[in-house]
Amino acid sequence: MALGMRARLVGRFREISAERLERLNRLFAQMQERPADVELAIAVKREIHTVKGEARIAGFRVIAHVAHEIEDLLAVDPRTRLHVGAIFAGFRLIQQLAPMAPDIPETEPLVVAWRQTAGAALEGGFEPPLMPFAAEPVASMAPPDTHKREPALEVKVERLDRVSSASADLVARIRRSEETLARLQDELRHWEGDVSEIRPLVDAALARLVDESRALSASAADLEDGLTSLRFVPLSTMFARFPIAVADIAEELGKYVSLEISGGEIELDQRVIDRVGEPLLHLVCNAVDHGVEFPEDRGRADKPVKAIISLQASVSAGQLEVVVSDDGRGIDVSEVRAAVAWRGALTPREAMALSVPEVLDRIFDPEFSTRTDVTTLSGRGVGLAIVRDTVRQLGGYVNVATVQGQSTTFTLRVPTTVASQPQRQSTGVTSSQVPLSAPRGRILVVDDSAFTLELVVEVFERLGFEVIAAMDGREGLDRFEDSPPDLIFTDLDMPVLDGFGLIRGVRSTGSKIPIVVFTTRGATDGERAMALGADEFLKKTAYRERQLHNVVAKYIKEPQ
Repeated sequence: MALGMRARLVGRFREISAERLERLNRLFAQMQERPADVELAIAVKREIHTVKGEARIAGFRVIAHVAHEIEDLLAVDPRTRLHVGAIFAGFRLIQQLAPMAPDIPETEPLVVAWRQTAGAALEGGFEPPLMPFAAEPVASMAPPDTHKREPALEVKVERLDRVSSASADLVARIRRSEETLARLQDELRHWEGDVSEIRPLVDAALARLVDESRALSASAADLEDGLTSLRFVPLSTMFARFPIAVADIAEELGKYVSLEISGGEIELDQRVIDRVGEPLLHLVCNAVDHGVEFPEDRGRADKPVKAIISLQASVSAGQLEVVVSDDGRGIDVSEVRAAVAWRGALTPREAMALSVPEVLDRIFDPEFSTRTDVTTLSGRGVGLAIVRDTVRQLGGYVNVATVQGQSTTFTLRVPTTVASQPQRQSTGVTSSQVPLSAPRGRILVVDDSAFTLELVVEVFERLGFEVIAAMDGREGLDRFEDSPPDLIFTDLDMPVLDGFGLIRGVRSTGSKIPIVVFTTRGATDGERAMALGADEFLKKTAYRERQLHNVVAKYIKEPQ
């Protein structure tokens, strides 16, 4: 069973934190042997700072707080013996907390006991142990390949068995056909009598070959069906991250929302799921942001404080239908009509002449929004346009129905299979000819945290972008010079060359490529990055996947 996004983050954090704890123990032990080595001290601080950021993103808030408190101990004087034991004990504590549930309370006895130790160390009353605590390995892991990511697919064993059986049957039938042909050729080669005398032999051999040919066709069809079935996965693998996104946005907006999902057991080609996932997520997030009222407004309308968003999936006649509905405020048709005229898409007279379905269809127009302000969630008029464009590329459609003050319903329909794309001899194709796999743009992601890198790369690739990954600013600058991307998404704390140096290097070439900073650093460093030429500053500690969606919508223009 595929894990949801949050579960994958938790599992990945546990793996990577084991490596970091081992490295922290080793580096900090070396610090005790070389107390004047400033570079070593910087490496330790950078490593624990990275642990803090990764823990925040994965939801391990207590571990993030402990890492921050270890930073406090390091800030006093990382070479003073009075703090050494408390710091090693802090590493050990993180190792003990990582296998636990991410939402453990601050009152966890292990945490309380360590804080007493750390407090005593800060007051000068703690003696360190003779040997550092060693982090026990949690999982054996090869270094991540950040330069080329192959798509992975979870396959049921019985399907592999079925394909293997069909393949073996096909091979056996081919061999029998070859043996029949070989015998016939041998008989003909050595026959010295009247040819008419061997006519029965030839007819019998040809009959066997016809039968084998039919059987071969059937075996090939079975194999093709089996291979196709290997790509089939349940919709629940796509839906798993939706509740997290809804909870994040609802929390950010101060709304109470329940997401009800049905049809997760339906299995479809992974390629269809990969393409339809983002349009559906847009619709669900749109329902939270635009459709659902604030609690006080729902109270005044005599509605339950908690809104309900429903996502229902079904398959019929080779089509996947997903209905996303909410019990919110509905769409104000007169407001949409006014927005169409105000934005200059139509004259007021033309807007007034539109029928209600025609007015509702306008919400899918590029740049359309009824918002006059731009927030982190809305106001740029890009979400629904992307939904329609993607669905049309798949050969489907999306429409909307609404009852003002009561509900809004989006219905999305797409084929359950993806048509094969022919090989093209020329690159001079129009936008309607671009294969479904064509990337929407290129993003350079630069971060020395393998955890953050994998997280961000996975989201951007899922959104349809080609991603180039780099583990430090120097490598990032090299990759920028090799092939300039459409967007640079970078950390600040990195070895070799930090994010400030990367920004400075990119801007020194005269490039205007958007640069978004994603870091655990505070506002002061964010202002410094902006002064050097960064376009936006995001904090890892406030990570929401929606931030990445907004970044690409804001800075990368869709190909025309």
